[in-house]
Amino acid sequence: MAGRWKDLPGEVLAWRRDIVDCLCDFDTDVVVFCHFIVINVVVGAAMGADALITFRPANGSVTRISTDGGRLSVIELGTEADSRVN
Repeated sequence: MAGRWKDLPGEVLAWRRDIVDCLCDFDTDVVVFCHFIVINVVVGAAMGADALITFRPANGSVTRISTDGGRLSVIELGTEADSRVN
């Protein structure tokens, strides 16, 4: 998990792009429930980060993201967990 998105195979990058595109397509407020790596896809894309892990969300934390229809922005990061990821 210490890697970078640019080093991963095309199908993984397409999966990441699909997640970001899906969120950018919403034109109303939505609630999305997801897990650690998907939250990192979204936060990393919003921050322009290439690291796989840019944020360590705590279980049940709430991260708020906005979109202008083409780009994601972080409004508020949820509580971070004090855990180790291998």
